[in-house]
Amino acid sequence: MISKMKVAIYVRVSTQDQNLDNQINPLIEHCGRMGWEYELFEEKESTRKTRPVQWDLYNKLLKKEFDGLLIYKFDRWARSTKELIEHIEKLVEKDIKIFSFAENIDLNSSMGRAMLTIISAFAQLE
Repeated sequence: MISKMKVAIYVRVSTQDQNLDNQINPLIEHCGRMGWEYELFEEKESTRKTRPVQWDLYNKLLKKEFDGLLIYKFDRWARSTKELIEHIEKLVEKDIKIFSFAENIDLNSSMGRAMLTIISAFAQLE
């Protein structure tokens, strides 16, 4: 019997008055369509240097506590190109599946990895 994939959903906004629902709702619906089990990780009022929820989740992923990571967009995970690329490379090495809902990119292909580099450059500009 094939076990159900367990993914971590990570959502982030930068200020307390921003709403996470526009990220959470489509990601939970996506998990339902895919038949995935999930755990939700929410981060509010994050700063460039302080994202304790993301750091904790990153370490759980490195320990293989989840099969995959589902984010709304890559710029919700990392604040810089360097951070994004480093984290994604380490997670891929650990065979963690990474899904970006809005960008719909397959990181298992060479085109997907090229697109990630381009998207991360735009994320740094924001």
